[in-house]
Amino acid sequence: MEEVLMKGLAARGHQVFVVNHYPQTHTVPNYTDISLAGSMTNAVETTHLENLGNGDVLLTINVLANRAMEMCEKILSFPPIQRLIISEEKFDLIIVEQFNTDCMLGFVHKFKIPFIAIATSVMMPWGNERFGNPDNPSYIPHHFLAHTDRMSFSERIANTVYEVSVKWAYHFLMDMPTQRIARRYFGDSLPPLADIARNTSLLLLNSHFSMNQPRPLVPQIVEVGGLHLSPPAPLPEVLYYFSYKQRS
Repeated sequence: MEEVLMKGLAARGHQVFVVNHYPQTHTVPNYTDISLAGSMTNAVETTHLENLGNGDVLLTINVLANRAMEMCEKILSFPPIQRLIISEEKFDLIIVEQFNTDCMLGFVHKFKIPFIAIATSVMMPWGNERFGNPDNPSYIPHHFLAHTDRMSFSERIANTVYEVSVKWAYHFLMDMPTQRIARRYFGDSLPPLADIARNTSLLLLNSHFSMNQPRPLVPQIVEVGGLHLSPPAPLPEVLYYFSYKQRS
């Protein structure tokens, strides 16, 4: 999803520098990779699917917290990122992923420029507060639970407990530890990452009300589900003729 966005910006003439684990294999005009390849293990290939999305909220939080600290430490200490931290580069805008840590927001502090966020999932539970976005647990199901928007009374109670608990878990298990890591690399003048996060100008959210449950969103949050999909190719002539005859 992010790659499609970055290439789209490059195609429109913007000079794009992309910090990522998957550098391009061929030259793309206006697109420069800052490769993270080799900085850490591939979480997608080493995380067992049965450990996620199974309703075990504590296990999910534990996995996300461990990945957050690993990512912050290994990426911020990686030589290409170290060079970027001490560089005198000038940028107009930063686009950063919103997921399980805000430690990359240290670059917002360094470069003193606006930033927007992109989320490749639905809204994470701890993401609403920074936008003042409604997250009433009486009718908005928790991201890590299997509830729908039509909950029983007991489900609403559980939904509320998890909503509050997970936000505290994020603060103590992800935000505070990665704040300490980020300050080692960006300096003690780095303000709280949570304060920087509240200045997010825009969030592009990989969801859509036709696929995910409808919910209220403030204007700074824009659903862009399907952004990564290419325009459909024309149907083969024989198949198109068959479809046309069927409708006739």
